[in-house]
Amino acid sequence: MSIAKSTLANLAGAFTPLIITLVSVPHYLRLIGEERYGTLAVIWSLLAYFVFFDFGLGRALAQRMARLGKAGDRERSDLLWTALLVSLPLSSSGGLILWISAEWILVHVVGMTPTHCKEALSAIPWLAPTLPLLICGSVLQGALHARERFVASNVASVVGNGFSQLVPLLIAMLGYRDLGSLVPAALSGRLITVTLLGAMCWRYVPLRVRANFQRSHVKPLLSYGGWSSAASMVAPFLVTVDRMVIGAMGGAASIAYYTIPYNVAAPLTLISHSLTVALFPRLAATSSANARCISADATRNLVAVMTPIVIGALAVAHPFLALWVGQEFAASANGVSELILLGVWTNSTVVAHFSRLQATGRVKTIFFTYLIEIPIYFLFLWVGLRTWGVLGAAAAWSLRVLLDAVLLLSVGGAFWQTVKDTFPAMALVVTSWGLVTFVDFYSPLRWVGLLILMALSMALNFPLIKRVSALAFSR
Repeated sequence: MSIAKSTLANLAGAFTPLIITLVSVPHYLRLIGEERYGTLAVIWSLLAYFVFFDFGLGRALAQRMARLGKAGDRERSDLLWTALLVSLPLSSSGGLILWISAEWILVHVVGMTPTHCKEALSAIPWLAPTLPLLICGSVLQGALHARERFVASNVASVVGNGFSQLVPLLIAMLGYRDLGSLVPAALSGRLITVTLLGAMCWRYVPLRVRANFQRSHVKPLLSYGGWSSAASMVAPFLVTVDRMVIGAMGGAASIAYYTIPYNVAAPLTLISHSLTVALFPRLAATSSANARCISADATRNLVAVMTPIVIGALAVAHPFLALWVGQEFAASANGVSELILLGVWTNSTVVAHFSRLQATGRVKTIFFTYLIEIPIYFLFLWVGLRTWGVLGAAAAWSLRVLLDAVLLLSVGGAFWQTVKDTFPAMALVVTSWGLVTFVDFYSPLRWVGLLILMALSMALNFPLIKRVSALAFSR
């Protein structure tokens, strides 16, 4: 399967749960309220952060198995079993730490009120034992990615995510609206995902019945996974810390005013993510020089696709939010989605080279880059929230993405080439953001200007867009 087709499969798997979310969130807000929804978002962020206790084994397995090339079924099965068995004690330790530290995090880091904290803590006993299961799912998914079985991987994820979102909604409709009921209902979908991933690995890796632990695989997995796990520990922190800081400084309602418009814009990063997942096994299996060429070409193609999409999203973000969750809510969150979209576009310029650094074993470089970003991001968040509230948090997020792109492209030796390739598109996106931010919504200048910019972005990138479309839909 070509990279374009694999990306398309990943996109389908990523956007199907998003569609379910778009339909379900207004019902969640109506049934459980903004503050409880914000508390639920914090719980999921907490679980996402503790998934770093996979110690990078999912990605390490994908890289190691991709490099095996035409190895036999037995060797791949032994490698997968080794990764699974190594992950169990590590993930169990993570579940125990989550259980012990949850109250301190919720009270002293997030700053929850006693009422909301008590309700959130009632859900923690469900999260802790579920963590090892989720991490095993990450390892299983890594094996499927190494084998480029992206359709199978995404089928498992879509079915499980659908249950995770719809079953709690059904429970809430039946009158069980406390977090102690909603969280375990959502976790049932995660169990389904892991079960399906295991079945897919049984067929496509294949995973043999006998669990054969090979000590020779442990050192290569942990050698790569060690720095990958360190980066994996920091990466979720960079993604989720904004909600924790917002909760501490503005309360649970402020988290909702940030999270919901964020969820309108940020899912467009799924396009970039889908490409990197498809690229990774190819980049791991080739030479460093060839990987650099593949990444540069992928960046040009991705930016060509993302530029008109982001311009269109800038145009409709606020009216969509108003239609989706109401005018009053949209007014309180005005401008958040638009600022996040700037970061979404910036992210598309670096993700292919980020995947290259991972695939060629330079995860140590990624880890130290993240360490540089953390104090700077905290400063951005503190200043932004103190000065502009949730709008400042959105600006801080996009500035952090820009810093991430500059650092990773620089260490990857691709900064100036990427700037040269993407500067015209960047100018169009920034101009579009200026129009939607500073020109009145009903002004003809706003809409005529956006149409012109959209047309220019399509004309500028038409050859690349045509090429990507031909690759994705060809037989």
